[in-house]
Formats: sequence, structure tokens, C-alpha cells
Amino acid sequence: MFDKHLIVTTMNINDFAFWGIQEYNLAELDMSQRDLGTLSVHKDNDALAVATFVEISGKELITTVDDYNEIVGVIVPKKLLGRINLNMGKNYKSLPEALADIANDPEEIARHFHHETNNYLKIELNWCDRHKHLTADNPCQRQP
Repeated sequence: MFDKHLIVTTMNINDFAFWGIQEYNLAELDMSQRDLGTLSVHKDNDALAVATFVEISGKELITTVDDYNEIVGVIVPKKLLGRINLNMGKNYKSLPEALADIANDPEEIARHFHHETNNYLKIELNWCDRHKHLTADNPCQRQP
């Protein structure tokens, strides 16, 4: 039987992205999009599914793209987890765990999962000359 109080909401991955991509060097961002440590996904993909894949694959950067394959958002999974923990006053161990909890939070649903700290506060990224990609680490922690 259908429960009329059941709220079914999709969390798009771009709801959690930094949207001000023009603040980055776009050539570096484009090169990073093709890097093995980066996952590029459509902005409307399910956030929990993307986070689960990233957790398994160890990707360190997510770029979200629109229907024209233009980058519209950037996510550093470990930075996003830190911001979620700070915003919610929690200590989630993984991004999928955090997003699963957020998906059922009435306050988060009401705000469509948008947060100024995620969507408008720039994520500091550093260029890695050795591997030719952007990284949140400085210096890059990737082995040769």
C-alpha cells in the first residue's frame, strides 16, 4: 500500500557541487576531467550512487557536466564530507553514509540539499605538474 507521507526525493550530484567553476583555470580543470583520479558525471546523476562509486574507486575529484558536456560543478569528495560533518555537527566516516542520512533529513529535503558552503565557497585546488591534474592535496599524494 502507498504511504501518502512518504517523501521520495532524488539528490542530484550537482546539488553538492561548487558551482563557481569560472574561478578555476579552465584549461587545468579540463585536463583534470580526463585524469584517472577524476570522475566526470552528468549533473543530474544520483548523488548517493556517485558517492558510492567514488568510495569504491578511490576517485579524488568529481566534475559535473551539463547536457553539452560542459563542466558546471566541482566536488572533492573528502572536502565535501568534511563540510557535511561541519554543517550537520556529525562525524560521518564516508560520503555515502553522510548522503544516505541527508536523503532522509526533512530540513535538507526542504532546502533541496543546497548549502552556501558547498555551492559557493571555492574548494582550494592545486595544480600537480607531475601528473597534470588538479588536486586538493599540496603536494599531490599520488605515487608516480
